[in-house]
Amino acid sequence: MNGGIIADLGISSMQIEDPKRGFSFMKNGPLDMRMDKKGSTAKDLIYSLNEKELSDILWKYGEERKSRAIAKAIVSARKTNNIETTFQLVELIKKVKKDSKKVKIHPATKTFQALRICVNQEIIKLKALLELSEKLLFPGARLVIVSFHSLEDRIIKVFFNELSGNKSNLNRHTPIIDEKNKNIIKFKKINKKPLFPTKSEVNKNKRARSAKIRIIERLSIGK
Repeated sequence: MNGGIIADLGISSMQIEDPKRGFSFMKNGPLDMRMDKKGSTAKDLIYSLNEKELSDILWKYGEERKSRAIAKAIVSARKTNNIETTFQLVELIKKVKKDSKKVKIHPATKTFQALRICVNQEIIKLKALLELSEKLLFPGARLVIVSFHSLEDRIIKVFFNELSGNKSNLNRHTPIIDEKNKNIIKFKKINKKPLFPTKSEVNKNKRARSAKIRIIERLSIGK
C-alpha cells in the first residue's frame, strides 16, 4: 500500500462531554452544536427556520419519522417560551414522542443529529472530502473512512461504487474496463461490505458501536 487518507467522521469525545458545546442530549447546556464556534448555532436554526424548513432538516439529516410533529412543536413553543438549552429541547421532543418508549435509542437522538449536521454542514464537507481524495490518491494508496450513521455511510457507499464500477475483486496491475461507461476503472473496494467493531472494542468504547469502515484503493491515474 502506497500511503493514503484516513477520515474519522465521528465527533470528538471532548466536545460531546463539554455541556457548553451543546452536542449532547444527556447534558444540559446552550443549544450551540458548532464544532469550530463559527456561523449559526442550533438555536439560531430553531428560531430562524419556518416549520417546513425545520421538518425537512429533521427528516433529511436525522431520518426522524416524527419530523413534522417535532417541527410544529418547536415553532409553537418558541412563540411563548424560550428554547435556550439542550434539556428544554429534549423535553419538547419527549412530549411529541411519548408513545415511542419501545424504541431503543433516546427520543432526541435523531433531532440532535440533524441539527448538528446542518449547523456544521457535515454532508457538504463529506462530499468535498470524497471528491478531493479522488484527486489526491496515487496508485496503491487507500482511502479509509469511518462513519457513524446511515446517512454518511450511504453517501460513501454510492461514491465507492461509482469509482470502482461496483466491482470488488480487481487486480491493481491490470486496467479494467467498465463495459457500461467504457471507462477505465481507477479504484477497487478492499472490503465488499463495511467493517464493524468487535464486541471487545464496543465494550471498551460504547460510542464505537455504530461505526462502519469502508476502504477503497487507487488502481491507476487514467482519465
